[in-house]
Amino acid sequence: PSQYEYTGEAITPNNVVVKDGGQVIPSSEYTLSYSGNTEVGTAAVTVTDVPGGNYAVSGSGTFVITGRSLKNAAVTVSGDGLTYNGQAQTPAVTVTLDGKTLTQGTDYTVSYSDNTNAGTATATLTGTGSCSGTVTKSFEIAPKEITAALTGTTSKPYDGTMNPPTGLLLTLDGVISGENVTAAANISYNSANVNEANTITASGITLAGATKDNYLLASSTVSVTGSITKSQPVITFSSSYAPDKAYDGQEIGNPGASDLTVTGAAFADVEFTWSATPQNAGTYTLTATIP
Repeated sequence: PSQYEYTGEAITPNNVVVKDGGQVIPSSEYTLSYSGNTEVGTAAVTVTDVPGGNYAVSGSGTFVITGRSLKNAAVTVSGDGLTYNGQAQTPAVTVTLDGKTLTQGTDYTVSYSDNTNAGTATATLTGTGSCSGTVTKSFEIAPKEITAALTGTTSKPYDGTMNPPTGLLLTLDGVISGENVTAAANISYNSANVNEANTITASGITLAGATKDNYLLASSTVSVTGSITKSQPVITFSSSYAPDKAYDGQEIGNPGASDLTVTGAAFADVEFTWSATPQNAGTYTLTATIP
């Protein structure tokens, strides 16, 4: 063959054939000498006549020494357990070929791709010096675990709903500085009633933002202690409300929902009290209260 793989030792091919026309000249008629036949590259073989022989022999030829192919190399990436950190990650690699550990920079170079975001990254090794060819090795970058929390205002006056108080925020802890990752969820009290409400829960939490896939929520549900205080309702009679009437022997009825403006409570919560039964001619006082 005209090509030989690098071995670290001088290579002296034993298949050199010298001819005189079509006649093969016996090897006893000449000697062979070599140069450049250890390192990768083009080596030379020189034919020199043996004095007193039957032929006047001279000449030269070349052959190529190629690098050892990396295709059979065992490659180990030291990046097991890598977690997203917002930076390109370049874990060290160990390469063994034919039982020997190769040296980075001498026997091979390493380049990386897809090695910043969470997912599968690749290390590509390219032979240099006494090695040739390329080999790839994949490694994993895991998403960074983050936690959600409910912070800020955790109490509100009674309003008849389970809606969270204004000023309550759903925040994230662990997002890398400078990255805009936000959270959304269904947030509500466990009850709308003053005496029963004691917890606010954010459930079904999801992430949004350009780099959201690099993060993993520790839990999609978080809770915080919360409370609902008794409201301080305001009752106002409508200016159009006019219960006055001429005596007809009938009792004056209580006002309807359209006759009042109730803030901070529901109309059904209002209790009406007359100073006396409003049936006979006279003046009566109507008091509206919320217990």
